[in-house]
Amino acid sequence: MLKWHYKLMETNLKESTPGHPPITTNISFNGGSKTGFRNKKKCKKKDLKKYLKRKAEKTLRKKRKKKRKAKTQRLFLTALDSSSYTEKPVPSNFSLINNTEEVVSYFKDVGRSFANREQVEFNLEDTEQLSPDAIALLVAKVKNLNFTHGLNIKGNKPKKAELEKLFHDSGFLEHVNSRYNPPKNENNLLIHQRTHKKVHPEIAKQVGVLAVGHTFKNTSIFQPIYKIMIECMANTDNHANIHAEGIHDWWLFAYCDPNTNVTSFSFLDLGIGIFNSNPVNTYKQKLITTIEKVTDVSLRNNLKLVPKLFSGEIYTSRTKDKTRGQGLPTLKECSENPHIKNFTIITNNVKIELPSLITVELKNKFNGTFLYWELHP
Repeated sequence: MLKWHYKLMETNLKESTPGHPPITTNISFNGGSKTGFRNKKKCKKKDLKKYLKRKAEKTLRKKRKKKRKAKTQRLFLTALDSSSYTEKPVPSNFSLINNTEEVVSYFKDVGRSFANREQVEFNLEDTEQLSPDAIALLVAKVKNLNFTHGLNIKGNKPKKAELEKLFHDSGFLEHVNSRYNPPKNENNLLIHQRTHKKVHPEIAKQVGVLAVGHTFKNTSIFQPIYKIMIECMANTDNHANIHAEGIHDWWLFAYCDPNTNVTSFSFLDLGIGIFNSNPVNTYKQKLITTIEKVTDVSLRNNLKLVPKLFSGEIYTSRTKDKTRGQGLPTLKECSENPHIKNFTIITNNVKIELPSLITVELKNKFNGTFLYWELHP
């Protein structure tokens, strides 16, 4: 039986919690350094001894602080009982797009277990339905330190042969540790990126060529798919918390269905979501101080903001530049292409279908932004 697990090793810890820069003392009185006393010739021997003593004490304090932090992290990443796991069977219909409420509720329950210092075993054996979007969400959650709190994880595979094949072909096992690692289907791409306010057009092109080759049997660039992926990457930063600027995680899974010519795309980031982003919060705050708030309080409801977001009335960019932050209107425009179907966005407490802008309010909040669409012949 296939078993997989994921343990946060030292390399993963460095990725998630960058260490402090090395502590150095750069003092020279031989003309080789510009640090230390500015007027080296005038400094007295007594003052020099005091300066060096203070510098040494400061360095020692920093080293001790660093050791305490490292010890705290080691304790934090160590479970109370490394052999004890809480089993969490996934929903029978394990599909975020088709079974949104139950799947979001499931990960919410798993998150509570991690918060209670419980190690978790993901049980996929009895899954009756499995979709590529759920696989993308599962691997993103498993690799997210804020979700797992650094605890160990293990899991298994579906029993159904066709679901097992989908699970293997997805490339999921390349992102976890497994004794059995079957070759993935090279027609599929499961990509994890960390970006700093930049997009990766080369990735968008690579995925676009793969999708067009599978769906249309040619190697030309299909502009709507390329534009969607570029906008998704850009919006990962635009929808981030302004107080947490920097490196942003996102996942992209392109799955080429072997039984059809359909290529499905799942793009997600586990940030704060569209409706908690700074531009949207700023817009909500403006409503409080305007007559519009008095005449239509419902505009503060996320569902009521959807048309304004996709019309471009709310700019989802940090800047004042109206030529930026047009990602959502661009996504709506691209979704109107007849070859693009089932375009769905799930973020915070809202599920949106494009291009119709049909919205559903979710009972269970999704932390982040998930986009799904399909390319049909």
